[in-house]
Amino acid sequence: MSLEKIKELYLNSCSILILSKPKDIRVGLDFQLQNLVEDFYGFQLVPKGFHILYWESIKNDSPRFFLILELKQCENLILSWDNKEETFVDLNIFDYEQAERYQNGIKRMDFIKKLTAYPQDLLEKWNSLTSFLNKINKEEKKIKEIKEKEKEKEKEKKNKRKSKLIQLDSDQKNQTINWTTVVPLKIPESAKSLKLRTLHGMDRSYTLGWNLKHQFLESNKHFFAEFQLSFLLFWIVHSVKALEQWKSIIVLLTNCEKALQTEKLFYQNFIKIFINQISYLPSDFFQDELSQGNFLIHCLKSFLEIISQEQNWLNETTMITKLLKKKFKLNFNFNQIDEIDENDEYSPVIVQLESLNL
Repeated sequence: MSLEKIKELYLNSCSILILSKPKDIRVGLDFQLQNLVEDFYGFQLVPKGFHILYWESIKNDSPRFFLILELKQCENLILSWDNKEETFVDLNIFDYEQAERYQNGIKRMDFIKKLTAYPQDLLEKWNSLTSFLNKINKEEKKIKEIKEKEKEKEKEKKNKRKSKLIQLDSDQKNQTINWTTVVPLKIPESAKSLKLRTLHGMDRSYTLGWNLKHQFLESNKHFFAEFQLSFLLFWIVHSVKALEQWKSIIVLLTNCEKALQTEKLFYQNFIKIFINQISYLPSDFFQDELSQGNFLIHCLKSFLEIISQEQNWLNETTMITKLLKKKFKLNFNFNQIDEIDENDEYSPVIVQLESLNL
């Protein structure tokens, strides 16, 4: 790449300048974790949009902490370490004039030799894993812009000093996310018979519709954004709660038969996101002792059993089976129907007669 091309890319991308941090921590951005502990100043050539900044101690078994970022085009973020809160803070809030000087330094390319370049070869993959996260952020920005235009012009200067760190309903100090509760099973009141209640236990389509309407307020975009966020925080930050949320969404969506027929666009989005997520997992993920027999194998088998019976989903079935076979050496056989294990939490739910309250 020519010098002019690098300069053009630099000036049209974002930078994250880290002024201070403890000596015993290393910092990462998205899929890039820096091994350098000292003499690290941040990242450059960062694309606009959703990102996860995280850090961990170099000591063994240290938890990872994170901040969620939403960067605008050509936006530069100046971070400093807060010893009291033990987190990075936006200098733009506490010392606007000093932050402005660093901003000008970045524009003059004063830090180009000190900042680590964002890996451009991972950009396409990251965009595919954050597509809905970027969509909802754009929508929220539009709503925000409309509201800001209605305010007095004198408040515009204050808006410029607003933090560039977004939380997505998160608690910055405790590094937690307020996940939407996904109800695992909901049976309509009209289903009085044992047969109907058992059918709703086996086919979670009604439960899916109920969650989308009541829990996610009929916003499919927010549903998929949370699906993407839960995977990223599970995989990058090793968050147990994020794994639980990712798991609850997958268990629900892979046990719906009627919705697969009636909500084609919804399931096209789900399959696309799901394939992108599992394709990023290491090839030995299902061979590891801790992964064998995990919920994902049960869910994949259940989903493929359902989708393989639908001619309209032939291409998607082929894509999933080829990926599982080629990368993970998994080959599911649907010729034989397995007996239902009542102790398996991922198996269809058989509703007992006592639950009818007759």
